[in-house]
Amino acid sequence: MFEFLDDQPSDRVVAAVYFAARLIVHRHDMGDFRKALPIQGVDTEPTNQEAELGLQIIEEIVTREKTQDIDGLSAEKASHYVSRLVRLAEDRLLKDLGTTKPGRSREILERWRRDGARPAVQG
Repeated sequence: MFEFLDDQPSDRVVAAVYFAARLIVHRHDMGDFRKALPIQGVDTEPTNQEAELGLQIIEEIVTREKTQDIDGLSAEKASHYVSRLVRLAEDRLLKDLGTTKPGRSREILERWRRDGARPAVQG
């Protein structure tokens, strides 16, 4: 499941997963999730590419669950998919940021800085 994410950079996958998880968590408040596109320029919003990947994630879940939209997911199913997505993102980051690719974490941080990303926690 979600194999289309395999060839994407880790930072894009994490942002797409976060966006998809937000859509799932707030599924009852949104109406048509296909119209819940991000507002560009807001720090917590994904780029267009990340949003498209997030929407692909949602489409795959909806297709798999045979519902019309994510609003049709039960609380149990929603929780299952959010947990699965979090594990996917964690596994991807551990793989890419671990010792198998020295310097990869620095590359991602540098790209985030160039793109104007700000850390969630200042310390």
